[in-house]
Amino acid sequence: MNGCSDDKEDVETIDSTEIVVEEHEKDIAIEKSEPIDSSDLEYDTVEVDAKAAVEILNRKPDARWEHFLEVDDSEVAQPLETHFRGSRSATFNDSNHIQLEAAEAMGIKPITDMSSAWNLSRPVKKLASCEEYYLDELTHSYPFLVPEAEQLLKEIGTRFNQLLWERGQSKYRIKVTSVLRTPETIKDLMRSNKNAVAVSTHQYATTFDISYSKFIRDAAENPRTFGDLSDLLSEVILEFHSQGRCYVKFEGKQSCFHITVRPQQ
Repeated sequence: MNGCSDDKEDVETIDSTEIVVEEHEKDIAIEKSEPIDSSDLEYDTVEVDAKAAVEILNRKPDARWEHFLEVDDSEVAQPLETHFRGSRSATFNDSNHIQLEAAEAMGIKPITDMSSAWNLSRPVKKLASCEEYYLDELTHSYPFLVPEAEQLLKEIGTRFNQLLWERGQSKYRIKVTSVLRTPETIKDLMRSNKNAVAVSTHQYATTFDISYSKFIRDAAENPRTFGDLSDLLSEVILEFHSQGRCYVKFEGKQSCFHITVRPQQ
């Protein structure tokens, strides 16, 4: 992997302290971290103008990455060089069938009850907002991926940050909107999301969704349009797709890229 590999001891397996199955509700709940005082946080980000609004979201131990600046619509964004051309829906159109084959080969067995939650078939890694990406508030999924998928996500975020800085000295992060799902969360999601399918690759902890319309702005300088940021993200994802690292489905109505890690030879 390119520059983002983690030591084996960082891989954690879910146990009963991480996932609790409430049988009477047939649902799974992730234990949340205790809130912390934002005054104790040390920020690694650049200094911004005093008038810039900085909001701390979901106060957790890693909350130094859980902030953003409000975008002022009156600001003038300079054009950003991007190399993506063409249709996203035509370029990123890997079928659920193809993605499912990869997910079944690399992923965990779907979590259906307490036993399967405690005895995963593969190790998984817990996600949290970091310098490579921002983890959205998850309503129908849980923040876990198999190590290969977590590595891919970090590399996509790193490449996006690298190109954005090289071409425009701007600081934004990609936004992850969905990760590991269970049969119950999928059932709930299908009521409101027409793209959701009963046999979803999200069940295998191999798949994540990245928004192409919303980004987290981390510095007041050099604002960019969402159109340019979306084109840059498309360019980055196309790089990894062309390298055979992942399958991708562009989901227009959900404003996201649906990405599944691929087995490597």
